[in-house]
This record gives sequence, structure tokens and C-alpha cells, in this order.
Amino acid sequence: MAFSAKLTPSTLAITCVILLLGCIIMFKLKADDSTKKSVLQKISVTNAIFNNIKADSTKKIIEVDTATDFSFLDKDIDNKSIVLLGEQQHGDGSTFKVKSGIIQYLHQKGFSVVLFESSFFETAKLWQNIKSGHQSSIDFSKAIYPFWGRSDQTQSIRTYILKHSASAVPLEIAGIDYQIPYAFSQDPLVKELKAYLKHITGYHESDFNSFWKSLENKNGPALLFNTPHQKIINKDSCMREIWQLHQLVSNKINKSRTDLVFEQYLYNIYHFYFAKITYRQSVRSQGLYRDSILFENVKWQLNNLHKGKKVAIWTANFHAAYPVDDEKPNNLGAHLKRFYKNEVYSILFTSLNGKTLNIGNYNTNKLNDALPYTFESVLNNHGHHFTYVRCPQEENLRNSLVTMRFMGHNNVKDKWFQMMDSFIFIDSMKPATFLTTNLLK
Repeated sequence: MAFSAKLTPSTLAITCVILLLGCIIMFKLKADDSTKKSVLQKISVTNAIFNNIKADSTKKIIEVDTATDFSFLDKDIDNKSIVLLGEQQHGDGSTFKVKSGIIQYLHQKGFSVVLFESSFFETAKLWQNIKSGHQSSIDFSKAIYPFWGRSDQTQSIRTYILKHSASAVPLEIAGIDYQIPYAFSQDPLVKELKAYLKHITGYHESDFNSFWKSLENKNGPALLFNTPHQKIINKDSCMREIWQLHQLVSNKINKSRTDLVFEQYLYNIYHFYFAKITYRQSVRSQGLYRDSILFENVKWQLNNLHKGKKVAIWTANFHAAYPVDDEKPNNLGAHLKRFYKNEVYSILFTSLNGKTLNIGNYNTNKLNDALPYTFESVLNNHGHHFTYVRCPQEENLRNSLVTMRFMGHNNVKDKWFQMMDSFIFIDSMKPATFLTTNLLK
């Protein structure tokens, strides 16, 4: 007897749903399997790169037992006059501590200046106050920002600078940034500029009303000149007046140190205004322009106040890295390498996990998770915790695309071994803290 089954619409719908779910599950299992194979393959590639570097007889990967012994740097800093020290983010306490130790070691090796990615003028004032012994006027945080100027992890370098300030070979401090570290319309800015300029031949305060008016604005030039209700000051007149002030100082004969500092300070103000006005809608363009002025300020420091001296530069990885081609940002590291060539040596910093300080709100944040095939993960899997790595020079390794975490603790794939001379790996990052200072002072 023949058997015939009749599918009702509801039965057919259920059957289709079951079949669809089965297909989805099978597809997901295959996709998961494919993803797992892809991750394993990427880990294998990174492991191969690690093993090739590790096998080098020149010891390119060095596990350091303590953060206080930096003799492993000796052969790398020999004949170098500029050492770039980066950091993933400006709240990385563990990195601050190591960099503070490195700079003290570099001072013992003949490096006598540390250039911070900090306000050119404020840091110049800080050093003068230190040299003059004006204890009540010494506030590192106003010059080099609170996250460096007051953190527990930089206390050793601050103490060291003060201790050696009166010695025959002090460790001098200077700034290379055109940005101003506090609200733009601070009265001291106007007061100090006017007090200096009144002694300059050809200066008449009434000739520079647009500039002085611009300093009354609390938000700086970007908002002042780009907000509809703030059209009372002529932008072009203001820029022209700033440059005229710069030229008045520049034309002075037999300039003193103070003259040189104010001349370059006005140069910085001009370019700060220019960048904020011209590139207000492009953070990238502002950043690249800023890096060009960071470079100009490094050159100025080495040509004027610190001629013939060896310097360490405290900055972020982004500024310290060497771009691998013309499509990459033309940042500070690229400018320095192109101009000073083999005199420059860079040490970037990276980490696997841990926490950092958010310098926007001073909260502690957990780092982004590291992907299992990052070079940092592979280092850790091979038992490395605090490690100094010299970048390989072999062409095949230098051209390797590797995922690493140098930029803001993000997993980024690039030709990293072309972008630095070396790096220091810290397995677990600790945030900057302020237990011994009053952050809000």
C-alpha cells in the first residue's frame, strides 16, 4: 500500500527553518574553523620572525633582569647624539619609570639635555627657575604637563635634574612643543610678553591690538577665528602682527639667551595660530604640521642653546617612529632621521596587557586586548617579560608585516622593524599614579 504524506504550510515552514538553522550552524562551524586556522597561521608566521631574530648571534633580543641596569644600551648609543624615547600613551606609568632610568643612565654617558614634548616657553622658564634656585617657582607640571610633571613614576628623574642642576655638567631640561599647556588666555602670558617687548626697539603696544585682543579669548585661536560671533578681530591682521613682533626681536643685534628664547617663542605662537586656523577641520594635518615645528624646535635647541650637546627626546611613539614610505605621516622621527641621519637612535615602547592612565579624565583604563599573533604575545609566550629588542637589519625581516601595539596600545599591522632602531617590551603595563604629589595642585 502506498504511503503519502501531505505537508501542511505550517509543517513546511518549520522544516525550512530547521534546514536554515542547520545551514547557519554548519557555516558558522566552518567559519570558526577557518578563523582558527587563520589565527594559528598568523601565530606561526610571527613565531618564525621571532625565531629568525632570536637566532642572530648579535643578541637582538635581550631579557633584562632589572629596570635599573641599562648597560645593554652601550654599543647602540655609542656615536649617537640624539636618542628618541617613545611611549604608547601619555599615561603609561611603567614606561615613564623606565624612561626616567634610561635618561639618568644617558646623562652618565655624556647626554646632557632632555628635550620634552612640552611647551617650549614654559619649559625654558622652568629650567631658568631651577638654575636660579627659585624653589617656589619650580613646578614641573606647568611646563611638562601633570602626567609627566607630577607622576610617581617620573619622580626619580625630577629629583635627579634638581640634584645635578648646580653641578659642572647638569642635566638640562627644555621643551620642543608649540602648544601651550594651560588655558590660552592666561594673564602671565600677556604680562611676560609685554614686559619683555617694551624694551625692544620699534615696539609700540598700540600697533599690535589684534594680537593682544586675541589673547583675551579663553579657547585659543581655533575657536576665536572660526566662530561666527567672534569676527571682531581680523585674522590676517593678527597673524601679521605676530610675525612683525617676531621680526622685531629677530633684528636685534647681540641677542642674549632671553632674546633668543622670546624670538623662538613668538615663532612658536605664530605657527600655533597658523595650524589651528588653517587646519581646524583636519586633525591629521594639524598633527603633521605640529611635528614639523617639533623638528624645527629640536634644531633650534641644538643650534642655539645646546650646541654640541647630546640630547634625549621624551615623546610619544607616534612622533618617534620613522615612517617607512612617503605615504606615512612625515613626523618628528622622519624629519630627524632625514636631517641627522646616523646620529639618531630610537627606542620605542610596547606592552602586552595591563592598564594606563587616561590623561583626558585621569581615570585608569584597561588596555585593549592583544591579539594572539602580535609580536608582544609571541614574546610573552617565549618567556619574555621585560625585553630589549634591536630591530633586525636583514631586508626580509625589515620588510615583514607584523602586528604590534605601539600606537595607543592598538593592534596595528605594519613594517615595524623599519620604523625604529629598537624597542622595549613590558609585559604588564601599570598606569601613572600620583600618590606622592597633589595632582590637582
